Amino acid sequence: MIDMQECEVVLEFEQLGIKGLCDRLTLIDFNNSCNILGGSSVLNTMLYIRGSHRDFDQWESFGNPGWEYDDVLPYFKKSQDQRNPFLAQNTTYHSTDITSGIETSIQFYEKMLFIRGYLTVQDSPFNTPLSPTYLQAAQEMGYNIVDINGEQQI
Repeated sequence: MIDMQECEVVLEFEQLGIKGLCDRLTLIDFNNSCNILGGSSVLNTMLYIRGSHRDFDQWESFGNPGWEYDDVLPYFKKSQDQRNPFLAQNTTYHSTDITSGIETSIQFYEKMLFIRGYLTVQDSPFNTPLSPTYLQAAQEMGYNIVDINGEQQI
């Protein structure tokens, strides 16, 4: 593993107070950002986030037929095995386990092979007990809790 503190390509960002947060410093550790291909994503936070609907739609508008978000969404769904029961209910944007009611092991295997994607997406088993409190506070401030891969992306 690379020690990002000793990496020659580490970017040295200055942390600044943010007025909307009473001049508190940001919570992101900018000292661990690298000036390398992939940027901060090379740190791999293990989040499953699809590209923006607008980006795909724009690619098609630039003359790339078949790249509109509605055209690529079936491929995202095909590759995904969504394990969060709340998100899996939204079958417009997520694949689900539709293997219930299968009679034989061959049918079960075929359903698993062709319906569930190879990319398992699930919640982290490590959650702070404060998570519900943070979400409730955000809702009380008027923020909507959204599915980042659903209809309304951030």
